[in-house]
Amino acid sequence: MKDLVVLVADSDQKALIETFINRLIRTNVISTITFEVIKNPMRDSGNFNDSPDFLRHYIRNFRFAIVLFDFEGSGAEAKFNNRTDAEINLEKRLVRNGWKNKSAVIVIEPEIEIWLWAKKYSVAHAIGWKEKEQGFPLHRWLEINGWLSPGKTKPSRPKEYYEEVLKRINVPRSSSIFSKIADSVSYNNCTDESFQKFLNILKNWFSKQ
Repeated sequence: MKDLVVLVADSDQKALIETFINRLIRTNVISTITFEVIKNPMRDSGNFNDSPDFLRHYIRNFRFAIVLFDFEGSGAEAKFNNRTDAEINLEKRLVRNGWKNKSAVIVIEPEIEIWLWAKKYSVAHAIGWKEKEQGFPLHRWLEINGWLSPGKTKPSRPKEYYEEVLKRINVPRSSSIFSKIADSVSYNNCTDESFQKFLNILKNWFSKQ
């Protein structure tokens, strides 16, 4: 039996989560565990609507399960006012399907790209933004375009503005960027609630003895 299955919605989430869990193991934040990150072909809406049935096939082979998806585009945003209520709803459904005391739900609001903007220069370093070529540091360029409030590190629309930045420097969207950030950027003092929940769950389940 393996320790953990994580059900994600797309390749970017898969790359980020696989890399980050391996980093936590490598840096002795959590114990060495066996895990799989599985991509749901029905993406975010599939994770919100059907993950209890999807994970039914894995319950005998994994000790713990995490379901992770974006709030926006999942359908949860049409039923709930916030990510927390969506998490509670799905966690109850997982319990009814046999995952009591061994499952958790991480709903990222608005979407996974919010985790990329963990630090002021995290995206700039990962994509190769060259300040001299562009004329400004990335965060300043975002401020000039009205996409980032002065003094903030995360834009209000993380996915859309991340994609605009890639277009600006002609870098194709790639899951490898998610992996690079997950493997290198400091997560100390990160205040994103969904990230903190994910990290704390892993620490609680797989604490280093």
